[in-house]
Amino acid sequence: MAPNETAEQMTHLRRTYDTKSLEHDTPSHHPVEVGRCQQVLDTKQADPRRLDHDTKAKPQGPPNTDETLAKLRSNGIKAAALTLFLYFYGNQSVLGQMKKDPRVDSWFYSSPTPTLLISLAYIAGVTYIGPRMMRGRETPKWLRGTMVFYNIVQVVFCSWMFWEAGIAGWFGSYSFICQPCDFSNSPSALKMLRAAISYHASKFLDFFDTIFFVLNHKYSHVSLLHVAHHALMPVGLWYGVRHEPGGQTTFFGFLNGFIHVVMYTYYLLAAMGPRVRPFLWWKKYLTTLQMVQFITMFVHSLQSLVFGCPAGLPLMKIIMVMAAIFQVLFTDFYIKAYKTRTNKQATSKVN
Repeated sequence: MAPNETAEQMTHLRRTYDTKSLEHDTPSHHPVEVGRCQQVLDTKQADPRRLDHDTKAKPQGPPNTDETLAKLRSNGIKAAALTLFLYFYGNQSVLGQMKKDPRVDSWFYSSPTPTLLISLAYIAGVTYIGPRMMRGRETPKWLRGTMVFYNIVQVVFCSWMFWEAGIAGWFGSYSFICQPCDFSNSPSALKMLRAAISYHASKFLDFFDTIFFVLNHKYSHVSLLHVAHHALMPVGLWYGVRHEPGGQTTFFGFLNGFIHVVMYTYYLLAAMGPRVRPFLWWKKYLTTLQMVQFITMFVHSLQSLVFGCPAGLPLMKIIMVMAAIFQVLFTDFYIKAYKTRTNKQATSKVN
């Protein structure tokens, strides 16, 4: 190789790897862009966190798309239809056939309409208003701590209601076959009355379950099952508390109180963060327990009709209707959440 060729190649290599030569030789790399890149690198060296912060996309929740909003709106319309059905059915089958308990004589229990309006407002809030307000907004930083506190309150409250209903009758003095309501002012009757009113009040407190889902952008949890369950309960329970807050009809709340102790214990552990998630393997069995609960409620109410129990039969029919609705919705959820997932996992393993 000639000396002049070697010198020419060395000059070419210096120009290739020299930034200043690159600015002039390559049309696509202008001096302004090179300077900007150098400025970014200098900034990164000065503060390594700044570049990450500048280039990181803003935190977002799950896609709050038009499709998601449409699905939520559909769930809200269906839940509102079921709630209105229960309201009109209760007015026809209970208000026109059963006497009101004189011990429950307040403005709130003078008509089921206020409870209906609260349930409908809840449906509109969690399926329409709330998701639109949260569009483009981050999950509040205070949400996790609030959820932990809320679930602790629920566990304590539900445990107290379950214990009160048990002491008032279901731990021994009540008959599981047929138990007429005691309308007197005896200590046990008043204790059951307090438990019934507290249980009804707790159903409004349960609305925060869904509010937290919306604030956390977990719209997949705001399902028809979830919204309908929370909206129907206050309306259906209004008739029970107003007309017969004791005896056979209170088995519904007694059993559900125990289920809620287990359920909110699960929610409490889940709210504590990823470190606890390995201990939440029993979620599937919690859903199964809830389904067994509704079957038990349906059978317990049905036996009142079969054996001619003098308890409030119209209320027993409402409990049967609610148990049937919840059983259908929970079964559909169970199949979609667990059976379908199991089949997909089996298929993926084969492939």
